[in-house]
Amino acid sequence: MVMGKVYTGTVGLLIELETEKDDLGNATVTKILVQKPDGSAVSWDATVSGTTLQYTTQPGDLDTPGLYRVQAYAEYPDGSKYYGETAKLPVFEHFE
Repeated sequence: MVMGKVYTGTVGLLIELETEKDDLGNATVTKILVQKPDGSAVSWDATVSGTTLQYTTQPGDLDTPGLYRVQAYAEYPDGSKYYGETAKLPVFEHFE
């Protein structure tokens, strides 16, 4: 997913989640579901690249140090929903 340490306030970080779903391009909704270290939940609109969901971090996305849990999510025209495996993204304070 991401290599090396990630720090609070990082902008422009490409997050990629592999889904192994060949039909991902048919999805009508693609998001990365996020649980922040404080337990709050947000979602990031993702783009599709083959079988991968991608998102580039924006200001405010990685605002708290700690463990972020991220999960691929897609909805299809027939009403079905896909949830990928949860990945863990540790985010550190500056100078850690």
